[in-house]
Amino acid sequence: MSFTEITSTSWFSRLGDSIKGILFGLIAIPVALILIFWNEKREVDRTRTLEEGAKMVVVVNAQQISPANENKLVYLTAEATTSETLTDPDYGVSFQGALKLQRHVEYYQYEEESQSETNKKLGGGTETVTTYDYSARWVSSPIDSSAFKDPAFQTKNTILKKIQETTLSPSSVELGAYQLSNSQIARLSADSTFSLAADYSLPAMVASEAQVSGNNIYYGTDTQTPSIGDARVHFTYTAAGTYSIIAQQAEKSFVTYQAKKGSLSILKSGAHSVDSLFAEEASSNSILSWVLRAVGFALMGFGFAAILNPLSVVLDVVPLLGNIAEIGTTLIAFILSLSISSVTIAIAWLAFRPLLGCSLLLITFGAIYWLNRLKKKRAIMP
Repeated sequence: MSFTEITSTSWFSRLGDSIKGILFGLIAIPVALILIFWNEKREVDRTRTLEEGAKMVVVVNAQQISPANENKLVYLTAEATTSETLTDPDYGVSFQGALKLQRHVEYYQYEEESQSETNKKLGGGTETVTTYDYSARWVSSPIDSSAFKDPAFQTKNTILKKIQETTLSPSSVELGAYQLSNSQIARLSADSTFSLAADYSLPAMVASEAQVSGNNIYYGTDTQTPSIGDARVHFTYTAAGTYSIIAQQAEKSFVTYQAKKGSLSILKSGAHSVDSLFAEEASSNSILSWVLRAVGFALMGFGFAAILNPLSVVLDVVPLLGNIAEIGTTLIAFILSLSISSVTIAIAWLAFRPLLGCSLLLITFGAIYWLNRLKKKRAIMP
């Protein structure tokens, strides 16, 4: 089920768009600089917060609350339990002792996927061939097919019934002798599939339009061969189990600990030692830092590429020349982005990590000096 669309763009139109793209570049570059600089400060602040927390944390008895630990950063591991029963109000699905119960909804819909191939033409114009493919699958929300490119599919997607997803949580969850706060209960993930009981029957109001199919409540005629518009509901839950927490003790519960450089509140499923919890947080902090550095580098690279793009568009009058120019401008954008990103990180480290900052600046300027020397040697070679 494919639909092909062919579009052409004139050289003058491409040139106009590339000139407009300069504005994007002028905005993207300073935004990237701010992001990179802010990220280094964020990483250092988080590292110092974790270091402070590791020094201040007190290991407490999970089964006995000590007033002496009030307002201190504490660590404990215990069973998280509740005496409440969570019941879905529409389907009557119940789970006693669940820490969370979630209703998930899926719809059988057509999805549009596209692939494009652009070719340059003599004179600077381009021709783009876009192929749109359509396939039916279960998705988490209805898809508006009126925006599909193929007119034959623009009215295909319908839904038998729009159903609201819901999340149910108990009002109280005990962690040993303590209680989790509402915000901490909200952080618990419902990742276990709920199995409908063999004797489960749909409420009367639902039974007239749905049926039970395995662990799904199915809206549609044929559960084995779904039709566009069919919907299905299933549930996931969080069972009582062991959790480890690092947070500030506040009477019988916990609040976020405010360190000098940030806040600290860790809640993990399973039995974890103090050291492993801090190590996991440090690892997550490092991964996030590198992701944001990559985002900043890429954003800056796109910005320089957008500024340099008009040159390759001008030369696209002869596609071969335009292709050579495009390779050259891409390489220049990469080098500029790499150099400026490195210098920005080094400057940030000078402010927040002086020794590392000096080292990175020396390495960066040394690399630039070496590249210039290499360039000059090649220039004077016969």
